[in-house]
Amino acid sequence: GFCSGCSAQDSEWFYPLLSRPFVFIMYNSYGRPGAEAERDNLKKALPHFILNVEFRENPTESEMVSVLRDTMQTTDMPSALIVVIMMHGTKGAVKAKDKYVNINTILLEMNHKKLTGKPKVCLHISPLFPY
Repeated sequence: GFCSGCSAQDSEWFYPLLSRPFVFIMYNSYGRPGAEAERDNLKKALPHFILNVEFRENPTESEMVSVLRDTMQTTDMPSALIVVIMMHGTKGAVKAKDKYVNINTILLEMNHKKLTGKPKVCLHISPLFPY
């Protein structure tokens, strides 16, 4: 393997999670039959991990941005940030409740100075994502 014989404590390949990572799952239930089933499956699976998880159903553009900004205002910063977006989209944007949101807007909010050096993951899950 890429890290044969190394342990998490002494390897550059691992990042120590000293606090619970934040996971934001933003999804649209309208126009997505099965969105509730996806949400329910995640709610069953995620408690097995040590994570702080928040679900946001049908967020507006401003809610998508503000949830990330509000997190950066907290004093207890996470060891990592994971944003899962389950919405229809088009190349470079996702459909919030009120309008399309450029993925770069989300990525810029995730790149906050309080998260410097910490892992950040943004996943966009859409049944129809044309590339």
